[in-house]
Amino acid sequence: MNSGTMYLCVLIMTAFMLLGARAGKVFTGIAILNVIYFFVITEYTSFTNYNLFKGDTSLIHQDALTTFLLGLFLVAAQSNYLNSGKNVIIEKISAQKDELLRNNQKLKEYTASLEKSNSELDRFASIVSHDLKAPLRAIGNLTGWIEEDAGDQMSKEVRTNFDMIKQRVNRMEDLINAILDYSRADRRIGEDEKVDTNKLVIDTLDFIGKPDNAELIFTNQLPVLFSDRTRLSQVFSNLIGNAIKYNDKPDIKVFVSSIETPEGFTFSVKDNGPGIDPLYHERIFVIFQTLNRRDDVESTGVGLAIVKKIVEDCGGKVWVESDLGKGADFKFFWPKNKKNADPVLIAATIVV
Repeated sequence: MNSGTMYLCVLIMTAFMLLGARAGKVFTGIAILNVIYFFVITEYTSFTNYNLFKGDTSLIHQDALTTFLLGLFLVAAQSNYLNSGKNVIIEKISAQKDELLRNNQKLKEYTASLEKSNSELDRFASIVSHDLKAPLRAIGNLTGWIEEDAGDQMSKEVRTNFDMIKQRVNRMEDLINAILDYSRADRRIGEDEKVDTNKLVIDTLDFIGKPDNAELIFTNQLPVLFSDRTRLSQVFSNLIGNAIKYNDKPDIKVFVSSIETPEGFTFSVKDNGPGIDPLYHERIFVIFQTLNRRDDVESTGVGLAIVKKIVEDCGGKVWVESDLGKGADFKFFWPKNKKNADPVLIAATIVV
């Protein structure tokens, strides 16, 4: 009866806390009936054996019913009091719980609003890009028709100007596409799959096109990991493409390597190009920023901004190590677990 009453007290408190005052009172009634039932069994029937107690057994029966009923009553009364909300601690907990529920509801509404805004922005961007590309195509077509009509009568200077117009039209169209790619870079999330990064890099280079004077060199064996293949390919595509595009050497060399840590992988794409002044290491990751004149090297200035956006969205970090005349080494940390993406953790685990 003693141990059973303790269990009943726990059940009463649990009922009040989890199921409310009504359920707690019902459990209290059941517990009282249980104690009375066993008291009748032990006092007025021969079902109970007292052979273990040698001698006087009067203490066993003394005030048992009163003690157990009083214990149940006190537990039920205290639980009911706590559940009533009059207790200061319970009031604070209840207030925090209500505040949390309100914040969760606001977060759900904000998330729904954000998803709606993103969807509308995607539609808006598609419409605007279409409207912007239409006149550009018209300009390109018109210049081509004028060149065909003029034939040999067009002077060399005029033909040069027409070539410049067509070049500007192509650049503008590339810029529109780049802006669209940048705006959608952190929303193109695919399923994680097994990725052989050695093969991924080779396929990426084949896709963007490797000049005859360019050589891809793996410093070590790249890992096989579970990740979003498309986004990782975008990162390598931009970094390797830049290493080739901006290289001023007759023999272009691109070195790719990786270092594994318990938290993730630090990849490196290093070239033997002209290098980058440390003053511009941060600037090159800003959208539309480029160190070369656009007439010298066709560039939208968006590629590295896309890399930064993708890597940071996955919980990683990208940076460059370079000096003028010593090539550039672009590194990025790619975490194994996106959910553990934490700036402090990333800073602590980056291998320089």
